[in-house]
Amino acid sequence: MINTLPPNISCNSCKNSEVVKDPVTASYICKNCGTVLQNKSIDFGREWRIFFEEENQRARTGAPITFALHDKGVSSEIVAYNNYTILQKRTKVLTSEERRLYHSFELLDRIASKYNLNKEVIETCAIIYRKTMKNNLIKGKSIKGTLGVALYFACKIHDIPMTIKEISSMLNVDKKEISKCYKFVLDILKEEKELINKIKINNPKIYIEEIVKALKLDYKIEKQALKILEEATKNGLCSGKSPKSLAAAAVYLACIMTNNKKTQKEIANFTQISEVTLRNRCKELIKGVDVEIIL
Repeated sequence: MINTLPPNISCNSCKNSEVVKDPVTASYICKNCGTVLQNKSIDFGREWRIFFEEENQRARTGAPITFALHDKGVSSEIVAYNNYTILQKRTKVLTSEERRLYHSFELLDRIASKYNLNKEVIETCAIIYRKTMKNNLIKGKSIKGTLGVALYFACKIHDIPMTIKEISSMLNVDKKEISKCYKFVLDILKEEKELINKIKINNPKIYIEEIVKALKLDYKIEKQALKILEEATKNGLCSGKSPKSLAAAAVYLACIMTNNKKTQKEIANFTQISEVTLRNRCKELIKGVDVEIIL
């Protein structure tokens, strides 16, 4: 509390003008005789707080609203004391819908902390998950399965390379459980045309950096692979093909063009595709990009 005194205040008993303020009780006390002059006084200090170095960044509110909390972060927190924490949880989570959101976002928060997931991805995932809760359509569906699909879609929207297999491993759930909920979530989002368009776009470019770093390849290869994919996209070769297999093929062709020795087996093993698939994608890219390369 700010020690700002009201103007012209002095002790009524000893007429002393030296007055101090108790920050705990908000009382004004005479420094000479100890008389309490004013109890529970108003704080005349600032009502805003500064979170940043710049003085003009003033905040008059608490934490911002987030969709990744079941109550969007607008409820009050009770200080942990005896059974108050249990009471708080019970009063905050009243309906079955709130309970489901509470457990789902608690799981999402643990995953975000463990795997260092982007804040934007988590918020998008939470928004998609909330949409599945409308009209009680989610009843009977798996929490982990639905949350897994929402996270997968959020990663696609933000161009983060993440497969369903990787997400199933993060959630410690069978891949089939997520696959079962895929069509259900997609049907709910069908009215959101912008989201659907972003989800359905297969962008192989997002896998290039990951493959290059994992195989410890040069930056020139990454640049060359991106050029190959740009031409392939213009010529319509990327539609209907697995983005990861196209990225693997582009990296392999870039390695040949820059005289860097990397075997098909090494690239196929990392990207978890077969060597036959890799060779087929390479042949398709060679025809479309118009480059003479002998495989």
